Amino acid sequence: MKMVRSGARRLRELQDSTRILLFCSFLIPFGSFLVLPFVPVMLSNIGGTDMRIVGWILAVASLIQFGGGLVGGMVADRIGLKKAMILGLLTRSLGFGLIVLSTQYLWLLIPSVLTIAAGAAIYLPANKAYLIKGLADEQRAIFLSFSNSAFNAGMGLGPLVGSFFIMSNRGLLFSVTFGIFVLATILHIRVLASDRISGTTGAYVSPTRMEFGRASKMTAPLLFNFMAFYCYFYFQNYIGPYVVENHPPEMLGAILLLNSMLVIFVQPLVAKRIERSSYGAILSLSFLAVAVGAVFLSIGSAASLLLGVVFFTMMEISVFLKNDLVFVAALSESPATAFGLQRLSGGLGAFVSSAAGGMLFARAASNAEGSTGDFWLWLSVQCAVLLFASVLYWVSQSRYRSPAV
Repeated sequence: MKMVRSGARRLRELQDSTRILLFCSFLIPFGSFLVLPFVPVMLSNIGGTDMRIVGWILAVASLIQFGGGLVGGMVADRIGLKKAMILGLLTRSLGFGLIVLSTQYLWLLIPSVLTIAAGAAIYLPANKAYLIKGLADEQRAIFLSFSNSAFNAGMGLGPLVGSFFIMSNRGLLFSVTFGIFVLATILHIRVLASDRISGTTGAYVSPTRMEFGRASKMTAPLLFNFMAFYCYFYFQNYIGPYVVENHPPEMLGAILLLNSMLVIFVQPLVAKRIERSSYGAILSLSFLAVAVGAVFLSIGSAASLLLGVVFFTMMEISVFLKNDLVFVAALSESPATAFGLQRLSGGLGAFVSSAAGGMLFARAASNAEGSTGDFWLWLSVQCAVLLFASVLYWVSQSRYRSPAV
């Protein structure tokens, strides 16, 4: 009887932990995006920093946030998932504390952004690993999609709210953001249960070292994950400058809202289908969607912009969730390290995309005979090549079916 009561109490703890984790999956990006989208504006418009320098600051921050995920995952597997999440939140709280001080010393924005990125690198792999730990394989996709939906809701709402205060009362906005991260840290400390049980036996399984022999077999998923982030960050980084060039700012807001709403409502509905589909099929569909979406974006009209965003969001909904499932299936004993490895390859893709995309965008903008729409046509050509490569991979995997991919 005592064992039954103990098991019931443990189940309630896990249920409470899941609810808090999903709530924080909204709260944390909401707090982050109250401020972070406006950092480039503050550095350039208020601080007078050259945009090329701002671009490199953002590229380095992206590399730390995503590329550092492998280190964050290995730290989580060593010290425990809950401790790693708390460490990541404390680091991000420090970063947002520096942002509060930047109202007096603007140069503090640079170390604050890098500190926040480091905190995300520690927190996010542990967060995803904690969410799925102890779940049956068939439950992972739907819980990850719920987490992604909550994240996108926070990411979509944060800039909207922040835009009302960023010019009128930055001090209040920064203080509220700092308070949000303090609250999230307290919730993790007080409510989250210790690291989840694994499997159905109820016995805790200690973290294991990542088996690099098995990781070496992940060459193709690592490369495709790299390219998926590379393609998507063209949209993430350069849709803003492209849209405001010929449209009012409200058009950009509508585009970002459409992107977030599609992820929030569509991904949970299709999560099981994505899970059952082959990796090659998801890759081919994703690169085809970006190729078509980039063509629509190159046209530049309001209708074509909205259609382009729909196709880019199709890629975001499908391939990033599938990549999570592929990596954690391949390294199931060390899920935090698996998510960290996935974020490492994605971070490298985002870094290259930021650097190469900036040069291509500037070249397209300065070409008297062309337009910035040519920037998207060049992306479409690249995605057509990737589509061909993904189809070849799909065909090869259909002959030699692997459980991991």
